[in-house]
Amino acid sequence: MVNKINSVSSVSDRAELQRFARLTVFLVALNVMAFYYYGYRAVIISLLSVGVSLLTEYICCTLTGKKFDIKDTSPVVSAMILALLMPASVSYMVVAFASAFMISVCKFAFGGNNNLIFSPAAVAYAFSALTWSNNVLRFPSPVPFGQLPLWTEVTDGLSYSFTHYADISLSSASYLDIIWGKLSGPMGTMSVVIIIICAVSLYFFRDIPGTVLFSGVAVNVLLFVIFPLTATGWTAVIYAMTTGSFMFVLVFMACDFRFAPKRAFAQILYGGIFALLSYLLRRFSGLETAAIFSLLIVSIFSAELDKLDVQLTRLIYFLRKKIGSFIVYVGKRTKSGQTDLTDRNAEPLSSGADQPGDDSENAGNIAGSDEAASGLKPESAG
Repeated sequence: MVNKINSVSSVSDRAELQRFARLTVFLVALNVMAFYYYGYRAVIISLLSVGVSLLTEYICCTLTGKKFDIKDTSPVVSAMILALLMPASVSYMVVAFASAFMISVCKFAFGGNNNLIFSPAAVAYAFSALTWSNNVLRFPSPVPFGQLPLWTEVTDGLSYSFTHYADISLSSASYLDIIWGKLSGPMGTMSVVIIIICAVSLYFFRDIPGTVLFSGVAVNVLLFVIFPLTATGWTAVIYAMTTGSFMFVLVFMACDFRFAPKRAFAQILYGGIFALLSYLLRRFSGLETAAIFSLLIVSIFSAELDKLDVQLTRLIYFLRKKIGSFIVYVGKRTKSGQTDLTDRNAEPLSSGADQPGDDSENAGNIAGSDEAASGLKPESAG
């Protein structure tokens, strides 16, 4: 029995390692686009985040007595997600500190991969955005084969993101720029076409829950169409998919099995609530990266949504059972009523069929009485 449990655990661990490996490959594709628009500085930011994360992981494993597994690419995935959420102009010190904070505090303080409540990359990014807002929320313009300075601070030519200008109806980006991801913003979240390709591939590999993915996209698009921020029609649909880093956060963070609920209906609620909170934060607070904070909020209720799913399943089962019993009872009563009605309709017919016999008997009695009367008359005369 123990060997069976250990074999199941090893198979599960192996599948998890393969999932993280595939996520790493898809994140590398987004790094290629970042390199195309921002040059070697984007590559340095990603490599620095990965290096600091692995070093911090090793130190934390040593201090806690855990085995450091080089095949576990989860810290690499978290580091690349964090780097791709950053602008290509961000200070190297900010990236290094955020990466160390992500692994030591956001991951190991909660007990590792199996005990996480929040996405470590989401917490680290939110901390960085609130602490170094001018460094994290200002972006260079993407230029094909662009080359940002490698070793000096980038301060010139920075502006707000495409999301900011789209929300106040000042964006001049063309549809072609949107398709190619040539938009000012985090260096890895604006190439929405590649993100959609990654999402479809991960879904067919069963590395992300489709219920979370489809419910999140559906609710987000629906809200932007019915209650548009600025654009309307098909432009609102496009903005729903391309602004606010929504698709990147949904695919690579909200759809992570470590944080999403385990049950199907709970996952649908999780994706829908994530999209709703993201929209509300965008509309009423003006947060450009509202999806990150929306994810942090909805992650708190992940386990509670599973419990709600269980309770609803039990309630539906109870109602179905009672309704089924009621239908059977009504059917029996209806059949019994029809039988009684048939019996009542048959009674007059049977009584009517007996009447001819009764008439003959009455006639016989009358004839007998007449004969008796005639027989008595002579005696009385004599």
